[in-house]
Amino acid sequence: MARDVEVPKLDWLERYKRLLDVGWGALVADEEYVYRHFGQEELTRYWRETRPMWSGPVGKKLSEKLGLKPDMEGAIKLLGVYSQELWGFGDPRYIQAKLESPTKGVFTNLACRGWEKMQAHHKETHCDVACAAEFGGVLSGLSPKFKMTITKARPRGDDRCEYTVTI
Repeated sequence: MARDVEVPKLDWLERYKRLLDVGWGALVADEEYVYRHFGQEELTRYWRETRPMWSGPVGKKLSEKLGLKPDMEGAIKLLGVYSQELWGFGDPRYIQAKLESPTKGVFTNLACRGWEKMQAHHKETHCDVACAAEFGGVLSGLSPKFKMTITKARPRGDDRCEYTVTI
């Protein structure tokens, strides 16, 4: 005899966390597949070509939604909100955003779920290449005039990833 089953409901934060787990887990699984079957060089090309394809539109939507100006302060705010929300569950303790001058800013990612997940898959990851493409794509959603350099990165032995943005 069939009966209805009450399905449990998650609160918004738990739904958000699980959605991020699925999204980033799928991304890392896809990248692991490319790495295992085609090697690091192809994975690097995959990162450079695909990350901006989805991070650029997200950067554009966030820029428009938040009314960010295409100046250095807007760029650093955009990197901050993108990382804080997508990587850090909305917690500002996971990022630092500093405006050094009208033409230079520094954004720091203090936690990285991607790095944590990648470590479980393959230890020789060069995910700083992926993040350069991803965060560069985010900035392109605001303006193509920004230049970004990763000055610290976990794959290089640092305890954080730091992005210097210039105009």
